[in-house]
Amino acid sequence: MVDGIPTGNINDINPADIERIDVLKTLLPPPYSAQEALTAVVIVSTKKGTKGVAKISYDAYVGVVNAYHLPPIDERSPICRLCREFWNTQAAAAGQALP
Repeated sequence: MVDGIPTGNINDINPADIERIDVLKTLLPPPYSAQEALTAVVIVSTKKGTKGVAKISYDAYVGVVNAYHLPPIDERSPICRLCREFWNTQAAAAGQALP
């Protein structure tokens, strides 16, 4: 339970927002098997907000990868001709000329 609301997944809670975790264990009477006899309820209490201006925090990670070794490209290769033709077409459409 999270703040009195039954939930199935505790992974959606930010650990920084947890104030307290309580585990309530119950022992069922003898007709139940040993596996069924011991059950537990996990109660997670989150921190309460305070009055005043809202504070929003945001964490992010951004990575940039640059190629450190590019294989040499032959200027006569078909891919180079296609790329050159593409960029020349794009430049002509924009009214610019490429060298």
